[in-house]
Amino acid sequence: MLPKGKVDPELEKLRKEVDGPPNLDTLVLNIQKATTHIHASYLFEHSGKSTLQKLCLLLSSTATGKTYNGWQEFAAYMGLTMEQIRCIDYDFKGLQDPTYYVLLAYVQHGEATIDKILSVLQKMHRFDVINRIKDDITDLVEAVSRTTSTDEVLPFYRIIYTKTRKCSKGTISSNTNKNYTRKYTEGFR
Repeated sequence: MLPKGKVDPELEKLRKEVDGPPNLDTLVLNIQKATTHIHASYLFEHSGKSTLQKLCLLLSSTATGKTYNGWQEFAAYMGLTMEQIRCIDYDFKGLQDPTYYVLLAYVQHGEATIDKILSVLQKMHRFDVINRIKDDITDLVEAVSRTTSTDEVLPFYRIIYTKTRKCSKGTISSNTNKNYTRKYTEGFR
């Protein structure tokens, strides 16, 4: 044992050789740049399944078990309404993980990209989740890059929404047609 105030040179040498903890801020910025144009619906395809599974497990479960704890905060940050959150809580919980339904609702938007999910995780201070999914997201980016380089045409899906409302003058029906891309946001290529 060394006297107080003395430093062991061997230990100092070892400390310099060991890498410190990862800088998650820089890592997140790099991943966000790479995923800005990748639609979050890729999480529901084969290449994104591992990321989706980890997100669900890490956001919905607690250290003591699968009690579905953090998904409601995640849903609120993702922009889901209270009605949507209640619907997931009362109607769907148990069929699938609640985080799965949060992400499923999120990917319905044309501008739903993976970088926004990472931004939400940062806002929630869930760096533990970011650290655990970073390699899976990197793999997803590589898989999407390989896929998009071989695709000739972007696959567009047309979704037609019909809203019918009752009012004092009768029934109003309005059709809203929106083009959504299942895999890509506009301007990806």
